[in-house]
Amino acid sequence: MRLRLPCWLLLALLAAKLRPLALNRLLLEPSELVGRQARLALQDRRAVHVAKVLQLRDGDTLRVGILGGGADNNATMRWIWPAGSEGTWRSDSGKPRPPRLEIEDMLHALEEQELPDFLEIRLSAPAETLPLPAPLPKVDLLLVPPPFDRFQRLLPQLAQLGLGRVDLCKVPGPQYKHELLAWSGSNLRAPYHPSMLWLTASLAFALVVGESVDDAPKDTDAASCTEEGLCAANFLQMALQSRRRENETLPWPNFRGQIPGQYGTAAVGFGRLGSPAWSFHHPEGKYHSILSGGAAIDEDRNLYQKTIQGVFKLSKSGEVLWRYDPPGLDNNEVALLGPAVLGTTRNGKAWAVDRHTGKELWVTKLANDAGADCGYPAGYDGIFVAAAKAGTDPRMQGGNMQVFGLNATTGGILWEYDVDLPTWNFAPLFPGDGSFVFMDFAGGTYRRQSFSDGGATLGPNQMVYTCSNFGESLGAKGTNSTGIVRAFGLKAGDLVWQRRTDSPCNSWPAVGSLTGVYSLAVVVTPGAFVGQPDLDASILALNAETGEDIWNVVLTGYTGPAPFFQAAGDTEGILPRLIDGIQPLCLPAHFSAPNIDKNGVVYVGRCDGEWTSITSLVHYF
Repeated sequence: MRLRLPCWLLLALLAAKLRPLALNRLLLEPSELVGRQARLALQDRRAVHVAKVLQLRDGDTLRVGILGGGADNNATMRWIWPAGSEGTWRSDSGKPRPPRLEIEDMLHALEEQELPDFLEIRLSAPAETLPLPAPLPKVDLLLVPPPFDRFQRLLPQLAQLGLGRVDLCKVPGPQYKHELLAWSGSNLRAPYHPSMLWLTASLAFALVVGESVDDAPKDTDAASCTEEGLCAANFLQMALQSRRRENETLPWPNFRGQIPGQYGTAAVGFGRLGSPAWSFHHPEGKYHSILSGGAAIDEDRNLYQKTIQGVFKLSKSGEVLWRYDPPGLDNNEVALLGPAVLGTTRNGKAWAVDRHTGKELWVTKLANDAGADCGYPAGYDGIFVAAAKAGTDPRMQGGNMQVFGLNATTGGILWEYDVDLPTWNFAPLFPGDGSFVFMDFAGGTYRRQSFSDGGATLGPNQMVYTCSNFGESLGAKGTNSTGIVRAFGLKAGDLVWQRRTDSPCNSWPAVGSLTGVYSLAVVVTPGAFVGQPDLDASILALNAETGEDIWNVVLTGYTGPAPFFQAAGDTEGILPRLIDGIQPLCLPAHFSAPNIDKNGVVYVGRCDGEWTSITSLVHYF
């Protein structure tokens, strides 16, 4: 006897079974958190839900869940209004709540008042201390497929309930199968986006299609669906296996952190650092190579460190696990994407190796050459984005004139894009909406006769921040050699604010929450290129919404070893590098890119080999 259940009863039973999941929470990705805060643009469907359905006001509490983490029943919220606005939606304001309209229509319904820009959510405790939900129960579903339009509506609700697998038996004809595959290929991924309230953003779905019983996955229990020929020749099995997206489980897959995000913030707190636990240098000596930026870090805290000659995988205790020599020298940092380590070379090639074994997966020729500057190619959603074809701009030789998108699995070129001005220190940023952002060497906004090291940084507030050199400045110390910090809207690219700095700016900003500061902050590190004595420098924190100063730490001047006045260790290593036939000087920028840890502490490395940490009370180590 076959038991048939209506969809509404099926969902009710599953909901009762899965009650420990504690649904009806506003879901946040870990990368959206800056300290204990997250900001959602008003157009985000979660913010729309809070405004239209929950109708919450400043200071109200709401239930929040962190994807892959804990749950908070006492998070608070407030609305962030445009600069200069007097708008407020407070619980005690007496103002009418917004009508239940589409967000686009609310402008017409609320002509007498402005709308906020963002919804800000603040956790009641640090994310890592929140209680974890009960483990997901192992519930699979064997389903005789309902009409296709009903199945489309049913699938999101099943996914919301935490179902690990759905088996469809006795698909009614090839047309249903065709529609199912076409729909899943074009629409299955898009709805399961973090902006949708009813589904964990880390869910992705893999289709496993069998034309017959023999084609079905080996773990299928065929005996469970043999009644009345359910496992016929047109058997279709659709395994909806929940898995984390490729970069979700990697704490630091590229030069600026998790994707989407890349704010220059870390999900861990470092505290006061002491002496190194271990160190690493080239096997022949520390001056026999040049390190290409920092390391990428996987879920087991293994480090992937690129040098000019090769890539080293290091364990968390500093043991060398494998080494890979790419098909050419290069100064670029590597990126992690799924099971692969990806990178590029100066002879215009891109490459990938298995990050577990170090075995080469593919090599693709992009161009005849590439710039010698230090770049930071990165990947997301199965696409590796890199740059090649060395620039020949008279202001500064180098950089790259072409940007490529490659299939991260096969190395095939999917698209290429010619830029007007060279990309220097190429570093793509991924907002998570299918686009990416990068900066050219003139600051990316105005085609001025200027040059800048460094690049752009995304903010969690739908903004992009750049710190570049201003006017005719090429980044060196001199008269009228200054920098400029700019904030752009991510959606339209409009300039929101800009702020000049006293020294050139040749690094990336970091965007996050600082210790003792409630507003979102942008941290930049103005400082001229090495090569001259007595170089001024500072570490500057600005209000991310307005550009106003929060604090400014002025450091003592730096003078490198005479007669070249280069970074610490650069001049000392010239002879060993010349003997090895590699680039004799590293020529780094004045500062590393700043980073902000989960406690709001800023960490910055300088060309003198020292690290600086800044909290609400400035101290150094």
